[in-house]
Amino acid sequence: MALNNFRNPFRFILALSLMLGLSVGARSQGLTLDSLVKRLPSLSDSAKIRDLISISKAYESVDTAKASMYCNQADSIADRIKNDILKASVLELKGALRSRYSIQDALFYYNKAIQLLDSYQKDPLANRVKTSIQNNIGVTYYLNGDYEGAVKYFISACEGYERSNPDDLN
Repeated sequence: MALNNFRNPFRFILALSLMLGLSVGARSQGLTLDSLVKRLPSLSDSAKIRDLISISKAYESVDTAKASMYCNQADSIADRIKNDILKASVLELKGALRSRYSIQDALFYYNKAIQLLDSYQKDPLANRVKTSIQNNIGVTYYLNGDYEGAVKYFISACEGYERSNPDDLN
């Protein structure tokens, strides 16, 4: 059984933390949504994508139409500038937005994002994004009662976290 992979209590606690912590909404930037929206025109494309993702995440549980609108804006910019890592972050968000309506759609976007990141194995940012996506896949499986599938992805997320953040493990 996959639960045997948690030989170390730290890995189990880390998996639970990832499941709960990474699946929570937008990161706090100390800025209001209005101020984020107002500053968009002055930002570089990469910064604009990151802010659009933050805005979309903030609307995710309040107004899914607005969340989708900001996500689609980020997606268009990511396509135009051909930044695979930011595109993967947008696809992760699309998966999260679709997860409440269709597990197949959510998994499609998550897996598409992971495929984009496969060629960036040594990039720390790509590894953090991939770890977050693996955690979201685990959450999706968990919420749909596939606990074995959830554990598999939580373990992958833990391993990715351990590789990306070795100093945090001490």
